[in-house]
Amino acid sequence: MSEPRPPRVISIDDFAGIHRPHSSFLDFLINLPSLGEAQKIFDVRDGWLARRQQQQSFVLLVGSEAVSLGLSPLVIDLVQRGFIQAVAFSGNAMMSDLHVAMTGSATPPLDRYHQEGGLPLAPEVLPVLQAATDLVRDQRSGLGAAIASVLAELAPRHEGDSILMAARRFSLPITVHISLGDDPVHLLEDLRVEDLALGSLLDLSELPAWLDRQRKISWINLGSARLLPEVLNNTSSLLEASGKAIEWDMGISLLPGTQGRGQRLGWLLDAAGESFDFVGALELTWPLLCAALLEEA
Repeated sequence: MSEPRPPRVISIDDFAGIHRPHSSFLDFLINLPSLGEAQKIFDVRDGWLARRQQQQSFVLLVGSEAVSLGLSPLVIDLVQRGFIQAVAFSGNAMMSDLHVAMTGSATPPLDRYHQEGGLPLAPEVLPVLQAATDLVRDQRSGLGAAIASVLAELAPRHEGDSILMAARRFSLPITVHISLGDDPVHLLEDLRVEDLALGSLLDLSELPAWLDRQRKISWINLGSARLLPEVLNNTSSLLEASGKAIEWDMGISLLPGTQGRGQRLGWLLDAAGESFDFVGALELTWPLLCAALLEEA
């Protein structure tokens, strides 16, 4: 349970510094005020780096707006540098990332198409999903691993821009969690919903198996207000029911301003030994955090 922090005296030493023309980005970071959201960036950086030194595992939860807001390159870079040890996608995030790999362009947020029907997807995407669901059905492969396997065989032109493919290159566990009835992927014609559900269910068993092998675990929620926090909560409950409690050490949540924080996310933040919650300007906060990490790593 995260303890509330006592109020602190605000000194002029905590105030923002003046950014001088032609100075470095490190100077810009140093000149941020040691207060509010800026201080939280530094606290997250220090906590993440300390846990990395201890070789602690971080699982990244990828919501769809992480891709549609153009943040994939930063995630891929952290995967390559060893900051992330597992990746869990929402159904919408998987669709957006797959679209990037196949076409070099991101889809707009897909949630709005649930009611309207008709997804704004390129024709190259559906065959990949069909081949992946065939693997799910025939080989009992989880959906994340199945999509990654199909993409690896196709070697699409933009695979270097895909979070999913970066995770596969570095042998990270990849899971995809679809909310049937909410994720519009089930609106695609010629795609067997039961195979999607099976693949997602197999991934739901893969995630706790990986978590159970960790000593302490920290998580980063990048853009999922409800679905992926619920998956992580359910995973934790499943392990606890079998006598294998998870120790959530650090929790970091970054949401766009368009999403409200769900109850499950609140529970996850409360369960972490140290937690940080950012809401709004995801496309600014995540790049700042990544830059702060790399300047000190």
